[in-house]
Amino acid sequence: MSPTYLVLTLLLLAVEVYIGLYVRDSFIRPFVGDMLVVVLLYCFL
Repeated sequence: MSPTYLVLTLLLLAVEVYIGLYVRDSFIRPFVGDMLVVVLLYCFL
C-alpha cells in the first residue's frame, strides 16, 4: 500500500466514524456515508 492511499484510507475512516457518531439527518448519513465507504474500500484495497 502506498503512503498516499494509507493517508486517504485513514482520513476517510475518520470522516466515516464522525458521520456515524455525530451526524443525525436523512441525507448525509445514508447517502454520503455510503458513497464514502465505497471510496474508502477502494483506497484500502
